[in-house]
Amino acid sequence: MGDPTATLSPTATRLLIDNLEMIVRFAGKSTGTLQTVEVHTTDPERHLALTIGVDGCSLAPSPSTSVPASPGTPDLVLPAEAFVRLVYGRLDADHAPPVTAEAALLDRLRCTFPGI
Repeated sequence: MGDPTATLSPTATRLLIDNLEMIVRFAGKSTGTLQTVEVHTTDPERHLALTIGVDGCSLAPSPSTSVPASPGTPDLVLPAEAFVRLVYGRLDADHAPPVTAEAALLDRLRCTFPGI
């Protein structure tokens, strides 16, 4: 927790990525903007719909199976390990891997998941 460069092992990532729904509901804070973000993770590959509502957040499998086709959409593509750290409030700007997203999406998600 005290090491901002720490990452998750591949084994831990595979376990946590499929069990994030409850943590998203608990840790997610509404920012006042209703939004659904299609999240596509790699290693392991997952397609998730993150809904940020007025009263909180939810996460569910997404029916979408393709990587976003155009920039400017509210989609986010990143390693599963980084998405887990984002939900737990442990993905700061200085230690984030390359992601595909609209310019300010990752910053908004950091506000939505300030840490638990």
